[in-house]
Amino acid sequence: MKFEGATFNEDARFESATFGAKVDFKSVTFRKRADFYRARFEGYANFWRCTFMGDAEFHDTVFLQTGSFWPAIFKSTASFTNARFVSANFRASEFNGKAVFMWCAFGSATFRQASFSSDADFFDSRFEQMANFAGATFDGVARPTQSEFSAEARFTFTTFNREADFSYAVFKGFVSFSGEHGSSGFGRNAAVDFRDARFEVPSRVSFHGLTLRPHWFINLDPREFGLIDVKWIGNLNRDFINHEIEELKKREEREEKEAADRLEEHRKRVEQYHDEFEIVRLKRYEVEQARAQTAKSDQKRTQFYRLLSITSRQLAVNAEENHRYDQASDFRFWSMELQRKEGWKARGRLTIGILHTLYRYLSGYGEEILRASLMLIAIFLLFAFLYTRVGFVHPASSTPAAATVSDEVGQPQKPTRALAYSLAVITLQRPDPRPLTATAWFAVLAETILGPIQAALLILAVRRRFMR
Repeated sequence: MKFEGATFNEDARFESATFGAKVDFKSVTFRKRADFYRARFEGYANFWRCTFMGDAEFHDTVFLQTGSFWPAIFKSTASFTNARFVSANFRASEFNGKAVFMWCAFGSATFRQASFSSDADFFDSRFEQMANFAGATFDGVARPTQSEFSAEARFTFTTFNREADFSYAVFKGFVSFSGEHGSSGFGRNAAVDFRDARFEVPSRVSFHGLTLRPHWFINLDPREFGLIDVKWIGNLNRDFINHEIEELKKREEREEKEAADRLEEHRKRVEQYHDEFEIVRLKRYEVEQARAQTAKSDQKRTQFYRLLSITSRQLAVNAEENHRYDQASDFRFWSMELQRKEGWKARGRLTIGILHTLYRYLSGYGEEILRASLMLIAIFLLFAFLYTRVGFVHPASSTPAAATVSDEVGQPQKPTRALAYSLAVITLQRPDPRPLTATAWFAVLAETILGPIQAALLILAVRRRFMR
């Protein structure tokens, strides 16, 4: 059956039609609605260079052989909800309106170089063979939420410019995300969500040449992922910790607003049909939600720090096992700093909080060489200064009264001698003269403890930064 080159100026209605052999819609223009609801294509379905100017409705459509839309132009909404494809080819197709592929079942699926100007919804779809999105561009929201990829999922040189929601998706085979910095991959406004996604073979997951953000991997275990030539937001600058927390809060607020909008829409429908029982149930539900929201407000405030801390620690393990030691050091710092920001109340022990803070400011959690070095020098100079103010030796005197005073006070050391004395103490030597007064004894004891500890923190920072 051939419709090649035809133009449908009015609605094209093929609802529940069955095409028993190959059908050719090559270069057809649908100026208004194209309705293929529940149509059945038993042979090859060719929509090469078709233009759909109105809505394209393929809800519940079945393609028993190849359904080829390479390349087609959808200027309005394209709905393939619950469609069944043995083989789907949307290569280089243009979706200028919303693309709906919810609950679809694909054998093989090719969306290579396809462009999505609006939202692309693949919610709860199934890909039995390769899902190829190489070179595709998503300028709207990409939503493969809860989808299942039984074979390879290829997102090489795919561009995501807005939200990409992979939460609760299942990946059973190879998964590849790659791009060239600045030309493809995750754009500046991209917000990716892998929460609770399941990668059955983590070692088969690769991210190559992309700019990533740590909070995208929350509620996921990325320790075995292949992170090749990737960059992290702000090169993991300490200031970006707060940015990541803010992004998590914005996402939470956006999801709460979406849930509230859905609830409001449901309420309007219920009130429209005067369903008194459902109205009462909704009011009770809103009261319970408000009470639960108040009780969990503090918990929500701290959970972002805890979850991002866990993710940072896992990413540190990934970097260390792949010999990216600088990056591993930065992620360890993020993990510890997030625990500190979470607060001692959330962790339940004030003493741990105090030690955590000291560890932070003495050596950057054993990760900052410069900070640890400066603190060691500060300890050295501080105690050298103290040794010029406390008593070590008896002052020379011929009077008994002066000798009595010297037993109580002693004589401080000269500045140059104090520097050498402080260096000897900090390296666990036993320099002469011995401390005379209680204050001097205390100063020497304090430096004997603090100096080596700080030196050990410096050695730890050097080792973590340059370990081999």
